[in-house]
Amino acid sequence: MKNLIRVAIWMVFVASAIHAAGTETHIGERGQFYVDGEPTIPLSVWHAPIRQHGYNRHLGLDCLMAPRTDPREYLASAQEHGMGAFIGSRADLSEYPALWGYNVPQSRPYVQWLRSRMRDRDERRVVVMNFRAHDILAGEDTDHYREMIALADVIVSHVWPEIFHEEGRDVRYPVMLVQRLRELSEEAGREGEVSIWPSINPHEWKMYTEEERPRRSTETESFEAPTTAEFRFQIWGSLINGADGICIFPISFEPFVFSQIPARKEEFLMRETQLIRRLAPVLSDSYSPVEVEVEGLDGIVDYTTRRHEGRDYVFFINGIDERQRVRLRAEGLGTERNLRDVVTDHRIETDQDVYEEELDGWELRIWELEPLDQQEDE
Repeated sequence: MKNLIRVAIWMVFVASAIHAAGTETHIGERGQFYVDGEPTIPLSVWHAPIRQHGYNRHLGLDCLMAPRTDPREYLASAQEHGMGAFIGSRADLSEYPALWGYNVPQSRPYVQWLRSRMRDRDERRVVVMNFRAHDILAGEDTDHYREMIALADVIVSHVWPEIFHEEGRDVRYPVMLVQRLRELSEEAGREGEVSIWPSINPHEWKMYTEEERPRRSTETESFEAPTTAEFRFQIWGSLINGADGICIFPISFEPFVFSQIPARKEEFLMRETQLIRRLAPVLSDSYSPVEVEVEGLDGIVDYTTRRHEGRDYVFFINGIDERQRVRLRAEGLGTERNLRDVVTDHRIETDQDVYEEELDGWELRIWELEPLDQQEDE
């Protein structure tokens, strides 16, 4: 009898240790993503096979949307490479630290079953759904998607500039998708907003046309690669407009290839993922109370503000593909604070509350509104 008691105690201890090893993920009030309590902007890749985990980690990507494969082997590899993963599986995988959440179908019964199981195991992971961007942007099946947003924690949606090819190419479609999903999230009656991750192509790619897909014809649609500046805009324009994560979609169809990221985009990703990771705590924080206005004198400028650890930031990006002059007004600029470029550490001193500069098409700026007394202390 004593031996049985010892075994039972040992089993409880082991189960507790396994649970303690699991990662906890949750969503903040504005859709921010947290891993073990740390604010994170997930930089994910769609359906990367195990053999490419090291390559994707080298690019700075830290999250995997798993293909249909052995989930345990996949999670073990993700953990080995310091990455998180979202798995579409009914198996109990809660003991794997690399498990960040579950990629689920658009099904109320399935989500209710999964959340019930997580509650029974005191498991804290998020639920991810994949939405069809064409429907969201076209305003189709709105009631259905609004219902699914109320059930999910994270929405991933593949979007590209030629998604409405009959209307021409538009690099702003990822931004429009984020804005529309944010509207649906607010309409869904949720507690807090859903986390939104647009899935973006870095490369030239091909897919079947809708008409030919059922017959598996060799006829395909081909979409050009974005320039590096366009790729940057799709990423940063989305983040500035409320995206909480980014998914890279490097796949091409006919023939099927898992990854076709051009060399220049690889170099870009290695730099840009470091910057995004560095600024994740800032972007995950609250809006700045400082009155700020950014306007383009020739077209659209996308911008947002943040306050983090007592410091105020302005993120803005030229929203057109042409060079334009941009005007920034900020409360106390020139009298209480000046500008510091967060990327280059270059400071701008001004005695006015307005600062103007010319930006190339799709060019990004990140300014800290640095107090004058702080500069004097340095």
